[in-house]
Amino acid sequence: VCRDVVGTREPDRPRSAGSICAVAPSAGLVPREEAWLEQSAPRATAGGALVVASPHNADAEMLRQFSGSARSQGDLKQALRLQVRARRLAQTERRAVRAAHLTLTVSEHDDAYFRALGARSTVLVPNGVDDELFDLDPRSGEPGRVLFFGAYHWAPNRDGLVRFLREGWGRVAGLHP
Repeated sequence: VCRDVVGTREPDRPRSAGSICAVAPSAGLVPREEAWLEQSAPRATAGGALVVASPHNADAEMLRQFSGSARSQGDLKQALRLQVRARRLAQTERRAVRAAHLTLTVSEHDDAYFRALGARSTVLVPNGVDDELFDLDPRSGEPGRVLFFGAYHWAPNRDGLVRFLREGWGRVAGLHP
């Protein structure tokens, strides 16, 4: 089942694919958790593995939106950089979902997006929240403290938090000094 590496532009890709092949040389299932992993995942043979793509997001579309935002803010260099990355990622997403037997999606919008890219078959598995895990006692904690659940390295989270601080925090602080 394990074959050649697709795309070897980054130094760790051949090593990653080699590790995958070493662990599962005759894998019956090849999960591809994010579209960019298409570039480092081994190819499945025609008679072999079931390939399942789980791209998490329509990332190329999101990069195009970020490009538009950068352009509207006058940052043309960043807008162009994001547009180029979006085009490259769209090609990767297209290859990933076309190579997969099944693509898992997290929203109706993403489901339609990946079907339009040529996904053979999709299954919509909506994002969810474990209510018990995040069940906080409203009396716990310190008054005046604010908690943000999210990763700062993920641009939409960071941008949303920055926007909230710019546009919304003053209102909150005004109501609850």
